[in-house]
Amino acid sequence: MGNWLGKKARVHPRAQPRPHVRVKVRMTRTQLRELMSRVDPSRGHRELGPLILRECLEGRLPAPVVVAGDGQTGKTVDYHH
Repeated sequence: MGNWLGKKARVHPRAQPRPHVRVKVRMTRTQLRELMSRVDPSRGHRELGPLILRECLEGRLPAPVVVAGDGQTGKTVDYHH
C-alpha cells in the first residue's frame, strides 16, 4: 500500500503569517471602560486585546470564535470555557 499522504500533504509555513482566528466579544460599555482603565494608555492600548482574551478564557466574557480560511468569510464556533 505505501504512504498515501505523499509530499503534498506536508505542512508548509506561510511566507507571511496571517491571522486566521478572530474572537468577537460581547460586553457592555461599562465593561469595556473598566478593562480600558486596567491598561496603560501610553502604550496605545496594545495590552487591551490580550486582556480581553484573558477575560474570555477565564469565563468572564462570552466569546464566539470566528475561524476563517483563505478567501472565506468565516465560520462561527461558540467557545464556552
